[in-house]
Amino acid sequence: MTMPRQILPGSTYLVSRRCSERRFFLKPDSFVGQVFLYVLGCFAAAMGLELHVVTALSNHYHMLVTDVEGRLPRLLARLHRLVAMVVKAERGISENVWSTDKTSVVRAETPEDALDALVYVRTQAARAGLVERSSEWPGLSTAPRQLLDPAMTVARPDAYFSSSGNMPEQSQVCFTVPPGFEHMTPEEFVQLVEERVAAKEAEYAAKRAAEGRKVLGVKAIMAQNWWDAPSTPAPNGNLKPEGDRARRAKVYPHIKAKDKTVRLAALNRRRKFLMDYRKAFARWLNGHRRTRFPAGTYMLAQVFSVATHPPP
Repeated sequence: MTMPRQILPGSTYLVSRRCSERRFFLKPDSFVGQVFLYVLGCFAAAMGLELHVVTALSNHYHMLVTDVEGRLPRLLARLHRLVAMVVKAERGISENVWSTDKTSVVRAETPEDALDALVYVRTQAARAGLVERSSEWPGLSTAPRQLLDPAMTVARPDAYFSSSGNMPEQSQVCFTVPPGFEHMTPEEFVQLVEERVAAKEAEYAAKRAAEGRKVLGVKAIMAQNWWDAPSTPAPNGNLKPEGDRARRAKVYPHIKAKDKTVRLAALNRRRKFLMDYRKAFARWLNGHRRTRFPAGTYMLAQVFSVATHPPP
């Protein structure tokens, strides 16, 4: 039995997925950002998801979302399928676009953890040594200022989608401030994010200078072939937030919590969910079809309509 994933309504998640074989299938072309935003605009609001930030580098993407209604897996299924279909049609690819690794879905336990995740997503290009500042990335990377803008209108990409199909000619996508910052005005929150982003970019620049490294630069990025892949060794496991990779992967791969007390409490809740899930699953397999599963059980509830306890 695969490890069940708990999806709780109202949670904020850092979502990441890598391209197959780390290839540059998402190389910054105008259609890559367009299809991401178009699909998100078509389905996110309708499925009760609030978008906060999204960045697509050449071979992986990150986004921060709040899953108000507990329907994140459904959105991800549509996003990944449609982005893959458009990329395959545009590039002429017959292979898989996405890695077979499970999509990384990390729950931000507190508003501060969500803020850290938002800054992490926004500074991906600078962190990877591709550009000096996030604003220089030529591909999709939504800026903090977009949290103040009304919904963007995005045209349906020409590739893959038929004008006579059921997908709309355009969609609207809106980015919002994560929950937990109601005490701040949107302008104050954006200023806070911009300050955190600038500090991170300065930190990455200082580290590169100390190591004698330079950024790759926009010209070199755009000269890359989308079939290429990084020459550096692949990191182990799915993409995760910053920190001790080995410790994180083994101990708490599904949560993001800087505070130790918060982290331990989240770990205990997850352990309890897994134990309760396994007990319920065993009873269900033995014919007790009215068995209630713990709150957040997603796949069995969707496929077999099992009963679940209400969210805490």
